[in-house]
Amino acid sequence: MTADIYPPQVIICDVGNVIVKWKPLHECDGFVASCAAGREAIKAFFNRSDGASGPLADYERGKIGNEEFFDLVRRALGYRHEYERFCAEFCDIFEFDPEMYRFVFNDLKAHPSLKEIWVFSDTNPLHYEYLHNRWPGIFSGARRIFLSFEVGHWKVDQEAWDAVHEATSLFPVNFCCLIDDMHENCEAAREYGFAAIRFEAIGQLRTILDMRGIKTGPAAA
Repeated sequence: MTADIYPPQVIICDVGNVIVKWKPLHECDGFVASCAAGREAIKAFFNRSDGASGPLADYERGKIGNEEFFDLVRRALGYRHEYERFCAEFCDIFEFDPEMYRFVFNDLKAHPSLKEIWVFSDTNPLHYEYLHNRWPGIFSGARRIFLSFEVGHWKVDQEAWDAVHEATSLFPVNFCCLIDDMHENCEAAREYGFAAIRFEAIGQLRTILDMRGIKTGPAAA
């Protein structure tokens, strides 16, 4: 019997492309114009698929700091401007999704079968600070927050789930469900024993949760 059939008691929610939408930097004209390198080089530098290694992975695993990361970007991509402008362009990729935010932190949080909402984000200090400042209180509805640069691992790393497991003493891991847009993160969570749903759209998520006993539509009342 797999964890994915149990009605979850804890939702562990991703941030990027779940609660907030984001655009890759190689698609951001302002950032591209600030670099000597072309779009393909920028895309490769910021690659995060399949547990990629490199400067972004080191930065979001907490191995290097903000200014060291900036220096690597400047040298690798020929970034032309000062640190402050880099911070602004690096962070200007997010779009708040009010419908999904209300679903997670209002509808799901109020559901009688769910005990807690947690957040787990593969992110970095600049992005996390930006989200906090741009939308104050954005994470206030989460009982626990796990950040890759604090945990020391991306979600694709099994070691990342050790930290989450330590926090689940009141909840069996198979009753904790990750919602994430990346297949490899969902597979890593399942390998550890957690349930997981690969997020595609709010309607798809509602349908899957409904099948697992978490009804949030009109019939739920």
